[in-house]
Amino acid sequence: MPLLVSFLYPITLFLILKYLNMDLNDMAAMKLLPLLISVYVTIMIVFSHFRKTSLILKYAAKFSKKSLSPAECEYIKNSTLFWIGVSLTNVCLHLFFFYQSNAYYWIAYSSFGWYGVFGLGGILQYLHRKFIFLKRVQND
Repeated sequence: MPLLVSFLYPITLFLILKYLNMDLNDMAAMKLLPLLISVYVTIMIVFSHFRKTSLILKYAAKFSKKSLSPAECEYIKNSTLFWIGVSLTNVCLHLFFFYQSNAYYWIAYSSFGWYGVFGLGGILQYLHRKFIFLKRVQND
């Protein structure tokens, strides 16, 4: 449900404001919500890294069909730094599009563009795991 809300929020907001004949660029507080959510997620990942209770590991263990080996757990804990970078990139892009004069860019990024950032991060993580981490584990 939260993914659906995050996807529909900017589009719905835009349609409501256009219906009310308001300029979306004047509604900075409403445009700020996706940015604030991104900042919150980034802070949660950073705190989990410093507390040594990786949020990424928690969800990986929850959704994994098989139990994770100690080497995989350590790999996932270490990859938290990568995901902090991905999340910070997302925050920076949200900021960039927030300050654009054309509201359509903000709508596009806030609706589905950020999925691309995290999707690319997921693909890079998958490729690293498959071609580097698993090869290293097999050689040890």
